[in-house]
Amino acid sequence: MARSLRLSLAALPLCVASIATAGSIVPNPLTIANSASVALAQVTLVGSSTGTPSGGVVLAGSAAPTDLTLLLTVQYLGPGSPTFSQLGLFADPLWSSVGWIPGAGVDWTKGATSVGAALAQSAAIATGAVTDVLFITVPSIDVGKQIDVAFWNGSSNASGSGDEFATWVPEPGTLALLAGGLALLARARRR
Repeated sequence: MARSLRLSLAALPLCVASIATAGSIVPNPLTIANSASVALAQVTLVGSSTGTPSGGVVLAGSAAPTDLTLLLTVQYLGPGSPTFSQLGLFADPLWSSVGWIPGAGVDWTKGATSVGAALAQSAAIATGAVTDVLFITVPSIDVGKQIDVAFWNGSSNASGSGDEFATWVPEPGTLALLAGGLALLARARRR
């Protein structure tokens, strides 16, 4: 009994650590509209990992190998074809870095991080176009954290900008893994 209890307790930090890195946003994808309710962009969290992704180009800041990494794409919904677009994530953690993974989509060209904000700017983007994968790293995000996701289409007027809130949630499979580990722990304690 003592051995199985030690094994269960040893596995618990691994389960908890996986919750910190395996998550999603709700809603996903997130549609951002302007003040006239015209959809401007759709932001999709395509995955999460830790550290700087393989092939990633850091635009600003630096990521620790244990930092949570959000992998996002943006589809521009219109109107027109602005000379650039900007995506901003605003919440109270210190965003570590922002960068992109070069691919067939629209390139990301600039980035900035600070306490509470991570910003990225893309090259010119046409209606319907999708960006390359953007990554943003942060030491951790609490479950239930509200993230203000903002988008600007390169124009200087309010009709080209908007923001919406997303909530960070753990992946269902990760919660099942944690629940299973806790069940094993409880079973070992009963013996």
